[in-house]
Amino acid sequence: MEHRILSTYVQDFGRKSQIDGLPEHKQFEYFANYTIMSQVHPEAFSEVADLSDVDVDQDGTFGLDAVAIFVNNNLVKSTDEIDQLARSRNLDVQVLLIQAKTSKSLDSGEVLKFIEGSKDFLKRLDEYASSDQDALQNPAMLLCHIFSSQIVKLLSSDSPSCRMVFAYAGGHMPSAQLSELAERKCEELKESVSDFKSFAFEYWNAESLIESFKQVENQFEVELRIKNNLTLDTIRGVDQAYIGFVEVGEFIKLIRAPDGGIRRNVFYDNVRDFQGEDNSVNKEIAEAVSSKDSSDKFVLYNNGVTVVSSFMKNLGAHRFLLRNYQIVNGCQTSNVLFSNQGKPGFDDALIPIKVVHTSDADVVSKIIRANNRQTPVPNEAFLTLDKWHKDLQEYVSLESKRIGESLYYERRSREFTLLDDAPDKKRVVGLHGMVRAYAAVFMQKPHMVMANNPSSILREKGSVAVFGKDHKFSPYLASAMLVYKINEHANGNPRGAHLMRFRFHVAMLIAAVIANDRILPIASAKSVDKLCDSILEVCMAPEKFSLAVTTAFKLAEQAEKDFLYRREHRSQNARGNSPARSSNFTEFLLDRVFGAGR
Repeated sequence: MEHRILSTYVQDFGRKSQIDGLPEHKQFEYFANYTIMSQVHPEAFSEVADLSDVDVDQDGTFGLDAVAIFVNNNLVKSTDEIDQLARSRNLDVQVLLIQAKTSKSLDSGEVLKFIEGSKDFLKRLDEYASSDQDALQNPAMLLCHIFSSQIVKLLSSDSPSCRMVFAYAGGHMPSAQLSELAERKCEELKESVSDFKSFAFEYWNAESLIESFKQVENQFEVELRIKNNLTLDTIRGVDQAYIGFVEVGEFIKLIRAPDGGIRRNVFYDNVRDFQGEDNSVNKEIAEAVSSKDSSDKFVLYNNGVTVVSSFMKNLGAHRFLLRNYQIVNGCQTSNVLFSNQGKPGFDDALIPIKVVHTSDADVVSKIIRANNRQTPVPNEAFLTLDKWHKDLQEYVSLESKRIGESLYYERRSREFTLLDDAPDKKRVVGLHGMVRAYAAVFMQKPHMVMANNPSSILREKGSVAVFGKDHKFSPYLASAMLVYKINEHANGNPRGAHLMRFRFHVAMLIAAVIANDRILPIASAKSVDKLCDSILEVCMAPEKFSLAVTTAFKLAEQAEKDFLYRREHRSQNARGNSPARSSNFTEFLLDRVFGAGR
């Protein structure tokens, strides 16, 4: 890769994301996928290992590197997630197709190959959905579900749309001929793939990727003018804090991205979802800020927003420089203001604001809890703010460091980005990552982990009890360490992409074999600590762990072939979920190790 700055970003991303063992072109693909997709859904890859889930180039897929399906700006990987979002009764669906090339030049042949590959995939959804080519099977099945009778009637008037992005490592913009080629092909696609309402094509060069990556990672700064601000007295855990009000046009600077869109990643992740302009409260906000008769009174009507920043500098004259900040409440207000720019009374409105400069995670958590109590925020948003999770965080940090392989439990999204010495992404286990690891290993439900959003798992009653108050912490660390070490083993492995498909099944098998029992002890049992010590011991023994992973993977791979053969010959309708998402396959796999009925 000739672009040195881009190459540095890609190498650093690869090292921190546990993919530095992959070839350069693959690391570039993952970097591009992460950057482009995270603009739509900032938390799409809170677990960096999930980058493999959108990779469809595992076996040289013609013309396509990645396929992602977004529903209401959420990256979806299962029909369960689509069904959950369908409860809103209005679905905006976007299919994002990506091709990434490390060459500095643009080749019309490569562009045409990408467009033809996109066309082939979209026209043959039923065929891909029923095939055994797992890389394209799942996105095809998701789209088939979206086109099903119960979901398709909920699509918005401009859905589904298709967005194609061709990323390349050169610094130049595409020629007029290449831009015209893309426009012409999009028009042809509208005619040949009529299920989609629109097609768009984008070229992303090195500068576009770098700038967008910096935005996704909150590596930007904003200068904000806060009128009539009041400096608060000394507060423990807080460097400085101000209360005041800002002109709404000034406030927009905090939430406007360089491309003119809204910066979704600056909103606290669990309360960032915009409820829509039809929401009654949001209608009132829009009416108040867009009318000359009421906009000057907006500062009296609105509760304002709270901004937490890890860097803040007073520039004088009521001006402040902010870096690495999050808006922890005021998501609805922010979105309504953003969509009402330019209205008659907009420039007359002021908005109350609190700005808190702190790097203290506990202080940030308490601010989040206090500022969102009055709004209907999902329970998950506050789950990790409890003392139990704080103690788990401390346990994971201390114990993993003690055994020589540091991991960090991130209770709040982007919590560690506030730190000057932030740990590498690969070592950070978020709430969803912890749910998936524990459910796969100790609840022995890797199929559920693959087929369901972790939020759905948390809602389960009885069948999957995660984060029980009587649970010991050791099973959570052992599960997370197993998955981390499997990801590490896959990094640079020629068959790493295939291994990642079964990473949760492999983790389950290793734990069960170490326990020498098909059923593991519950997380509150006295015996569970001893088992977890044994799991960690295997994880920290390179040769022993490598053998365990290789053996478990081969077993899972052969079991998949046998499972598919049996399903094909025993069922009149052989089509079904990928084995990795099937509870029957999990049982089939355990039977191979321990025998049926044990």
